[in-house]
Amino acid sequence: MTARNVVSWTTIISVYHHAGFPHDALDLYRSMLLDGGVRPNVFTFTIALNCCASVEDLDLGVRIHEDIAKDGCDGDEFIIVALICMKEVIE
Repeated sequence: MTARNVVSWTTIISVYHHAGFPHDALDLYRSMLLDGGVRPNVFTFTIALNCCASVEDLDLGVRIHEDIAKDGCDGDEFIIVALICMKEVIE
């Protein structure tokens, strides 16, 4: 990507998730975090949690939730729904 910002990262992560490649989407999420300077937003977090539900990775979902809490986004409605869905799918 030439423009590496939260919008471009979130878009490509979302495309991979919706195309049925949640593992690849999570790899891209990790790459975004390692890229430096780009922090996830509510939409990025929501997609990442949905990917965790798809691959049934509760441990990663918990780590992402910790990042969400640190960023102060844990009260967002989209995040709350994604957390509930992830918990229901995995249990």
